[in-house]
Amino acid sequence: MQQLKHYLNIFKSKNSLRFFPPNFQFRNISEEVVKSTFKQKQNVVAVVFNVHSNNDLTVDEIIEEQLLAMNKEFIDVFSGIIKRHFTEDEILYVNSACGSDFLLLLRVNAPQTFLIEVDERLNKLSEIIKNITGYDLQPGFMFVEQSNDINASIQKAYSQARLIALKRVSSEYSEMNFEINDLISKKNIELLAQPIINIQTDTIHAWEILTRGPERGELTNPLKLFTIAKQMNLLYELELIVLEKSFQQVIDKNCRESVFINLIPITLGDDRFYKDVMNLFKKYSNIKPEQFVFEITERESIDVVPNLLTNVKQLRKEGFRFAVDDTGAGYASLHTISEIMPDIIKIDRSVIENIDSNKIKETMLKGLLGIAKELQAIVVAEGIETKAEAAVLKRNNVPLAQGFYYARPNKMPNMST
Repeated sequence: MQQLKHYLNIFKSKNSLRFFPPNFQFRNISEEVVKSTFKQKQNVVAVVFNVHSNNDLTVDEIIEEQLLAMNKEFIDVFSGIIKRHFTEDEILYVNSACGSDFLLLLRVNAPQTFLIEVDERLNKLSEIIKNITGYDLQPGFMFVEQSNDINASIQKAYSQARLIALKRVSSEYSEMNFEINDLISKKNIELLAQPIINIQTDTIHAWEILTRGPERGELTNPLKLFTIAKQMNLLYELELIVLEKSFQQVIDKNCRESVFINLIPITLGDDRFYKDVMNLFKKYSNIKPEQFVFEITERESIDVVPNLLTNVKQLRKEGFRFAVDDTGAGYASLHTISEIMPDIIKIDRSVIENIDSNKIKETMLKGLLGIAKELQAIVVAEGIETKAEAAVLKRNNVPLAQGFYYARPNKMPNMST
């Protein structure tokens, strides 16, 4: 009865009852056990079982659901069923969590195998629990990130798994969530570098960093990787990982040339971005901002990103330079040029392709070179694939170029000190 009064004092509506936020210390979780699991290069998965019912319950019935998770007899039954379907080595924690939720933490040695089997195992568990108790428990799961604050990582995974349990759509959705969170947590991306060539001297002037997901994985393709990250609200975290690994690579490879790093406007305009970048430079103190060019990608207007110009101004004061990508591909890139006033203008492949046999394209090139001259910006022509295209660029005194004609993206080589 005391618990019932406590809930009534906290909650004022059916909606708040059903979605009580997880903001508490989980009972009896040994952070050392979780840390030890991570040190053994194993994964930890948070599985949430949510007591499911329709939306037409009365307040008293919802409170009954909430209190169910606190009932020791029900917890014992639930734990017993779990322990019959997972091994003792797999189970790190099982208990009620919050409201009508139950939390199970599992040790996972082979993530891919787990993903193949998990839906069948969890759905079978839910069916057994329903047959025994009469309650329908909907499962959801999420990867626990490795961090210094284990409890915060568990809470985050719990919140995400709970959302999946409440809004479960398909096994593919759960797999996608698991894999992208695993990648972010482990910073498991590959970096390639494509040289940017001084056309007149035929020497390497700079490198553009290109991102790939883990080799032989579902997210190897960068388009798929970034598209999923964007839809999962993890794009900022992914692009920050690219930044950090780029800084580390410059150090490891003794790179002395300029380095171009792609960013979408949403990331560049994020309120956290300036501070996060400067914190990374404190961490990697033997590199300088002047070596790096932030390349603004995406053929969309920057007007919808309110903090972007502020961040550009602050970062430019620190010594960073800015390039606008896809110039010539449409209105958005030209508008971005007028707002950003970039140090480098990158001319899109659509202008360069077959330029040797298209006088209109060569006229467009000359116009863009004129714009760059007014801005005192350097021009980089992108996507050069033939000797004839390269010859047109050289004839028009384009200073820099990149493309398969010069070199394909590859691992950045070790430079001489």
